[in-house]
Amino acid sequence: MQQAEYFYKSIPRIQLFFDSPNHCATFLGMVALILIGLTVTYWERRSKAIKYQFLFLMTGTLCLLSLLGLVMTYSRGGWIAFSLSTLLVTLFSPLKRRFALGFSILFFLFIFLLPKGSDRLNSVGDENDKSIKHRILVWKGAAAITADHWTSGVGGDQFGKEFKLWYQPLTLKTRYAAALNNFLTLSAERGIFALFFYLLLVTLPLWLVWRIVCENDNAWIQGVLAGQFLFCISGLFTYSLTLGDVVALYWILWTITFFYLLKKIWKKEFKITPLHFLPPTLFSSVICIGILLWGSIELRKIPTTQTRHSIDGKDYFLLSSRHLPSTATILFYPEIGTSLESAVLTFSRPLAAEGFSLLIAPYESAGKSALPEFQKINQWFLKNTPPPHLLIGHGTGARLGFITATHCEGFQSMILIAPETRWPFPELSPMNFIPTLTVPLLILHGLEDATVDPIESQRFQEALNQNHKQSQLLLLPQTTHSLDQDSFRRAIIQSIKNKTNR
Repeated sequence: MQQAEYFYKSIPRIQLFFDSPNHCATFLGMVALILIGLTVTYWERRSKAIKYQFLFLMTGTLCLLSLLGLVMTYSRGGWIAFSLSTLLVTLFSPLKRRFALGFSILFFLFIFLLPKGSDRLNSVGDENDKSIKHRILVWKGAAAITADHWTSGVGGDQFGKEFKLWYQPLTLKTRYAAALNNFLTLSAERGIFALFFYLLLVTLPLWLVWRIVCENDNAWIQGVLAGQFLFCISGLFTYSLTLGDVVALYWILWTITFFYLLKKIWKKEFKITPLHFLPPTLFSSVICIGILLWGSIELRKIPTTQTRHSIDGKDYFLLSSRHLPSTATILFYPEIGTSLESAVLTFSRPLAAEGFSLLIAPYESAGKSALPEFQKINQWFLKNTPPPHLLIGHGTGARLGFITATHCEGFQSMILIAPETRWPFPELSPMNFIPTLTVPLLILHGLEDATVDPIESQRFQEALNQNHKQSQLLLLPQTTHSLDQDSFRRAIIQSIKNKTNR
């Protein structure tokens, strides 16, 4: 697969072998902090042996190259993570403060020497920045998913699908595989308890070892700790938990930290007490509770809600408005071959937001074998959902839905969109079921439909008139067969409102 290229104001952003500059920045930032720790260590030992002078020059050169690479990614998240990591050393390590300040000054000097570097730096926190706005929208959705599925999440690698279907604003067309945040992705996919234990696993060694190195000022270990801190901060702005190189480097640093702690305990230079576990536990708890509270607020802003129901061993989704009382319950049969995503995003969610409940019933067969499946769905729908009941079908769904619904008592009306009304087999042709129709029928057909000729609906309407059925045909100009058109939705919403006296 060809690697995507990223630019900032026509300037290429380096990403090395990573799939994005942000992931590259996380890796280079961690490497830079480790090298800073080694450089300072060898500087302090330079008078002991010539090899330390050589190692100082080597690690210092590599450190400068890593910093330059980090700057050239133009990754604001990476820049913030590096700045906060060096600030941590500056605040809590007095003896190494001058080194941390020196490298921080050098880092920002590189940024200002970079073409458009100052512009990129000034854009941090810009509310009108498209990337920042999208991130905030995705974070809100991830928090809402966490609150909605707080016990066990939506499942591994399922964030993108669930977010797109139910939580992503319909105006946002971008597809996201993750929540652009390590912690929110983990809580959304695995639940809040998984996030709690992950936070505890990450913060406990950091907290314990940082207490030790603050006392003895071990520069190399401080670099290792700062690298882990950078990974965590960078994880607020991007998702990197599935990136092999980045994650491998992080867990190497975590393992070094863990064994360093064991060494101190073994030598009785440090003693762990139950109180040592309290700050990381409280921190992890506060973060998890905060995400749940935030998610509960964001969840209330989402106009629709969905529930999963099993009918004859298959799962179907019932959508409804989160804020408006449902005045009609709709059984929706989409066109054959329509994916659940298309049925939800183009039709069902917009209608549910208007205050209607919809059971989405995709299917795979268009022949006689599909009739028993439709009949079972009809029966379940009429039995388990509140009236008034309406049936809406599109294309093949309109044909099979009409045939099976004429044998059911309980539907108050039907709406057929671009229905297939003529079929070579009598048991599959709607024309043969007109006499058994007992409810009002609305037919919608686009005049630009190239899939089902509008003449079919006109002939069907003529047959309905001849049988004295209560029906209406609306031919919509500049409308094709696709359901992703406002003309269909407007006509349907107005028709349902008229029938329900809304």
